[in-house]
Parts: sequence; structure tokens; C-alpha cells
Amino acid sequence: MGYSELSVPSLSDRFVEVIIKEAMEYGPLLLKDLENYEYRANIMWAATTALNGMTNYGRKNGDWGVHDIGHNISYLFDTPHGATLSIAYPAWLKLQKERIPERIKKLGNQLFGTNSVDETIENLEKFFKSIDCPIKLSDINIGKEKQKEITEQMLKNKINGMVHEFSDEDRIKIVSLMM
Repeated sequence: MGYSELSVPSLSDRFVEVIIKEAMEYGPLLLKDLENYEYRANIMWAATTALNGMTNYGRKNGDWGVHDIGHNISYLFDTPHGATLSIAYPAWLKLQKERIPERIKKLGNQLFGTNSVDETIENLEKFFKSIDCPIKLSDINIGKEKQKEITEQMLKNKINGMVHEFSDEDRIKIVSLMM
């Protein structure tokens, strides 16, 4: 979700927040009415805006660590990228909760009106569940017997973020957090 390492809110951070809010508003509506042109247009506009680079202005780069995790899971288990992101993102937040608590709290406050890291993560997981997205590997029938295989893949590919870099210990821990 591309937050910069800056502690002062930036216009780019606000763009990210509004894009997420838009997706959270129109995503559930669209799932109930797939033919609704307005809902589809709003989701596509949010997705286009998220991917066109505008959210990176004023930053060195985006992080993309969650996407790196997701790509590795997709590779191993032929899983749709969106499903891997709804699994990886809460796990990534749990991994980062001691490192960037203020950033996570700010995101939670903007999205859910919460003021704690744990409430932010809990509410994000609730949202993903509400739209039938998996939040654990077990939700897509990947059990603990695959933990070693996933961990080896993450270590081999040196999954990483560009802002929040992973150590080998982080790579091992993120797999455990996704289980």
C-alpha cells in the first residue's frame, strides 16, 4: 500500500488512503451486483490510479514487499495474485508492527477509525473476509506441511521490500505469520 518512510503525512499518502477507501466502498457493492457499470468503473478507476505511479510522487519508490511475497505464493501454488495479497498483507503488517507502528496506526485511523496496530490488522482481516478473500494460507488449502517449501522459496528468491527490507529471519517469520 505504498506508504513512504516519512513520518509527516504526505499528499501521496492521502492518495493511497482514498484509493483504498474507494476500493473498500465499491468492492463489496460490485461483488453483489457484478453488472453495475458505476461500481465497475469506480473499481477500475481506483485500480488505474493505484498503478499509474501517482502514489509514488514525493517518495524514492514504493515498497512492493507484499507483492514479492504474493508472487512467490502464486508461483508455487498457481494462486491468483489478489488472493495472495490478502494473505500476505496482514502478515506483513504483523511483521512490521514493532517497526512502523505509527504508520500502521495512521492507516487504521484513516480506514477504520481505529487507534491501534492490532485493531488495524484485525479490521483489515475482517474486511478481506467480508469480501470472501483468504487471509491465511489454510484458507486456500495450503497447510503447514508446505511451510518448509514456502520458506525455502522465500529465502531462495530473497523476497524483499524496497523501503522495508527483509532479513532471512523476516522471510522465515512472514511464512509462519501467513499460516
